[in-house]
Amino acid sequence: YDTDETQRWLGVPSSFSQLLMKPWTIVTYAFTQYEFFHILFNMLWLYWLGMILTEYLGNKKILPVYMMGSWVGAALYILSYNIFPVFKSQVEFSYAIGASAGVMAIIVATAVLLPNHPIMLFIWQIRLKWLAVAFVALDLLGISSDGNAGGHIAHLGGALFGYLYIASYRNGTDLSRAFNKDRKSTRLNSSHLVISYAVFCLKKK
Repeated sequence: YDTDETQRWLGVPSSFSQLLMKPWTIVTYAFTQYEFFHILFNMLWLYWLGMILTEYLGNKKILPVYMMGSWVGAALYILSYNIFPVFKSQVEFSYAIGASAGVMAIIVATAVLLPNHPIMLFIWQIRLKWLAVAFVALDLLGISSDGNAGGHIAHLGGALFGYLYIASYRNGTDLSRAFNKDRKSTRLNSSHLVISYAVFCLKKK
C-alpha cells in the first residue's frame, strides 16, 4: 500500500488548516504504524505497564489514559510546529503517526503512581521511575538528533499527560471520568487494547 497516502489520511497533520479538513486524524494517528518492531515494542510496553496500572487503578483507566495521552501528544506536536520558527518550513507537509504518545502516557502514569515498583528489563531489574526517566531523556535528546522531532515532541506530550493524570488523581480529580461518562461497564483492559491495535496495524502491512 502507499505509505505516503495512508499517512496523509490517517496521520495527524501539523497544519491547522489540514487538521480542520481531517479531524478524525486526532484519533487514527494513534492507531497507525508502519514498522513491525516499532509496533511490537509499543505493544509490549503497553501490555506490561498497562497490566500494572490496571492492577492498581482498575480496568477502566487504560483506554482513557492512552487516548488522552495521544491527544495531548498531538496537541503539543501541532503547537510546537506552529510556534517555533525552526519548524516553519515543515508545517504544510508534516504528519505524526504512531502509538508512542499514548504508550508514554501509560508508562509515565504507572511510574508516577508506583515509582519504586521493580520491573525486569531483559536480565536487569530496575525501578519504574528510572525506566520513565530514561524514555523521557531519550525523547528530549532525539528532538534535535534523529530527524523525528515531531514524534519525540508527541511522546513528551503523552508523558506530560501521564504525569498530570496521576498528580490529579492523587488530588481527588479523575481526568478519565469525563471519558467514561455515560459509558456502560466494560472489561476493556490493556490486553484487549494491545490485540485490537496489533490487528489493525498488521492489516495495514
